[in-house]
Amino acid sequence: VGEAPTRADLPAAAAGVVAQLATAPDGLWVGTAGGVFRMRGDGATTLVSQRPVRNLAAEGTALWLVREEALFRFSDGVEARMAEPSPGMLFRSLLPRGGGGAWVGTNIGLFELQDGRLVRAPEAVPEQTTRAFLLDREGNLWASVKGAGVVLLRVPAVRNVGRAEGLPTDGV
Repeated sequence: VGEAPTRADLPAAAAGVVAQLATAPDGLWVGTAGGVFRMRGDGATTLVSQRPVRNLAAEGTALWLVREEALFRFSDGVEARMAEPSPGMLFRSLLPRGGGGAWVGTNIGLFELQDGRLVRAPEAVPEQTTRAFLLDREGNLWASVKGAGVVLLRVPAVRNVGRAEGLPTDGV
């Protein structure tokens, strides 16, 4: 086993600030002002994209790229545009949900990407910059929101209650 790569192992194009790190199947994704790189454990580095990113998030073997002007999903060597912001909106952060969906932090609040559309999160989430996310074991979403601290969004689950649960009938 070789030594872990260091900052000096990044190409000169990555000399800017490292915006985000995420695990890759064979190493590490590194998002910088100079683009997105994949670093393997043996120190090999590959340029994935020359455009700067604000944030990135791994989803299996795919990688989501957050740029102010659009959200992209990089998979199998192809970078697909997933969403564009509305006027005045800037993308800041993202948490993949699977199936092409994601929680999206912007400068004007929290949104959910559903079927290629951005849908505003419940009213309980302040309409301020959402910077980071965590999905806990129960499926609740935690978001760090500028000026509001940490916000807990309990993601609702649908449950049918009927005769099997003690009601007199399934019809209401």
